[in-house]
Amino acid sequence: MGPLTEVPALVRIENEHWIFERIEASTLHELTHRLVVQTSDGEEVLGVTEDLSTALEVARCMAANDNQVVLIQAL
Repeated sequence: MGPLTEVPALVRIENEHWIFERIEASTLHELTHRLVVQTSDGEEVLGVTEDLSTALEVARCMAANDNQVVLIQAL
């Protein structure tokens, strides 16, 4: 599905305490597509990718393995 790119979490838990972090703006500017699935509660965003080919590969694998349709939205 292409190389993984680390995107820092906004919130993490260490020693039972919430640690809030920030993502650098340059990281956000590199992301190009959002992956969305429809659930019984509405839309759920799975994540974002750096390019269309990665988004298509994730959507293809989810369709084949989970029988789910994934909407790819340009950011």
